[in-house]
Amino acid sequence: MILLTALLCFLLVLGAHFLYWRIRLPEATIRVLMGMFVGGLVACEIALAFLDREFSVCRGTYAASLYGTLALSYVITYTAVDSDSATLSLIIKFCRKTNRSLSESELQQFIHARPFVRSRIDQLLRDGLVTKTNDGRLRLTGSTLVILDIFDAYRRLIGRTTSGG
Repeated sequence: MILLTALLCFLLVLGAHFLYWRIRLPEATIRVLMGMFVGGLVACEIALAFLDREFSVCRGTYAASLYGTLALSYVITYTAVDSDSATLSLIIKFCRKTNRSLSESELQQFIHARPFVRSRIDQLLRDGLVTKTNDGRLRLTGSTLVILDIFDAYRRLIGRTTSGG
C-alpha cells in the first residue's frame, strides 16, 4: 500500500507537471517543479493517513522516503532537459549526423555557436540562485549559500577537497 501510494502520488504530480508545462512554461522551472513535488508529498501523506488503516509515523516516513527519492531523481534528471546541456546537445548533434561523427571544424563551429555558460547563468538567475548586482556582478543568494554549505560539509565529511573532485 505504501509503495503504491507513493508511486501514484508521484505519477499524479508528474501528470500535473506535464499539463502545467503544456499550458504555460514557468520562468523558474526548477523552483515550481520542486514546489509541486513538495505539495505532492503533503498530499501523499494525507492520502496515506486516510486510506491506510495501519498508518503510523514509520509508514508515513517510509512513503515520504520513497516519494522523495522518485521526486528528487526526476528533478535532477529534468535539469538536463530544462537547460542547454553541453553534453546532451553534443550527443544530439552526433546523433543527427548520418555517420555519427563530427569533424574538427564542425566541433569548433558547434562550440562557438552555443554559449552554454551563458544559458546556465540565465537559468541560475531565473531560479533565484544568483542575483545580478548594480555593477553587473553575480552574487549567490542566501538559499544558495545554505545549499553550498551543506554540500561543502558533506564533501569534508567524505574527505573531498573544496575544489576539484
